Amino acid sequence: MAFEEKVLNINGVKYQYFDTGGSGPILVVLHGLVGSKEAILDFVEPLTDSFRCVIPDLPGHGGLPFSGDVGLPWFVDYVLSLLDHLRIVKFGLVGFSFGGFVALEIVKSKEVEGSSIPTVLWSVPFDFGVTKFGYLCLQASRFLPSKLWMFALDVGEKLGLINISSGAVSAVGKFDGGIVPFACSALKEYMCPVTSAPLLYVYGAKDILITEGCFEDIDVSGSKSSSKVLIEEGGHLATEVGRDKALKEIVVFFKKNP
Repeated sequence: MAFEEKVLNINGVKYQYFDTGGSGPILVVLHGLVGSKEAILDFVEPLTDSFRCVIPDLPGHGGLPFSGDVGLPWFVDYVLSLLDHLRIVKFGLVGFSFGGFVALEIVKSKEVEGSSIPTVLWSVPFDFGVTKFGYLCLQASRFLPSKLWMFALDVGEKLGLINISSGAVSAVGKFDGGIVPFACSALKEYMCPVTSAPLLYVYGAKDILITEGCFEDIDVSGSKSSSKVLIEEGGHLATEVGRDKALKEIVVFFKKNP
C-alpha cells in the first residue's frame, strides 16, 4: 500500500512523514538509526489495518539535516512539535532500535506532565556500547558506497536470510553521516529511565546486532503492565515470519493498553 509523503515547515524546521489516516487509535512509529519512514512503513504496514500510524523521518535521516551538537531531548522536542501541530494528544509509541531510545525519552517527558504512554520497544540495543558487530556495521556505513550496501542487502534478501524492504535499501544513501558518531557517543552510557508506563520489549532470537545478554537483562518482574517477548527469526534482520509474529504481539499489547 502506498502512502503520500507529507512535508511541513514548522518554525523553520522541516518535517516529512507518513500519516496513514483512519479512525483507529494513533500509533507514532519511530524508525531506527540510518533508517527512514519508508523502511519502517514497509515493516509495520499490517498495523495500518487497525491503527492510524504517524511515521516521521527523524533528523539526519531521509535527507533531513542534522546538527551534531544536540542530544536525545532535541529529538523528543522534534517529534512532539510535529504531534502538537497535528493536534495529536493521545497516542501510543513504537520505537524500533534507535527509535526506541527516542520513544523512551518521550515517555519520560510526558510522564512529567502526568501522561502514561503505552510503548513498544522493538529491538532496542540497551547494550549499545558493547554491541560490537552492530557498532562496526554503523561505522562501516559511513564509508562504504551506498551501492555496495544495497547489493549486500539485496543478496541477503534473495537468499532468504533477511526481510529487507525497498524503503530500507533506499534509506542507505539518505542519512547524514554525523548521526552515527552522535549515536555511538550519546547511547554508549545510556541509562533506561524508570517509568510506570506500560512497556512491551520485543526482541529477536540470535539478533546479530544485539548481544545475547540484552534481552536477559531486561527485568519486568516488578511491573504489572510491562512484559517482554523473544521472537524466533525476529530482530533487526527479521524474516517475514518473524516480523508477523512480532506484530501480533504488538497488536495484543495495544489492545490491552489503549
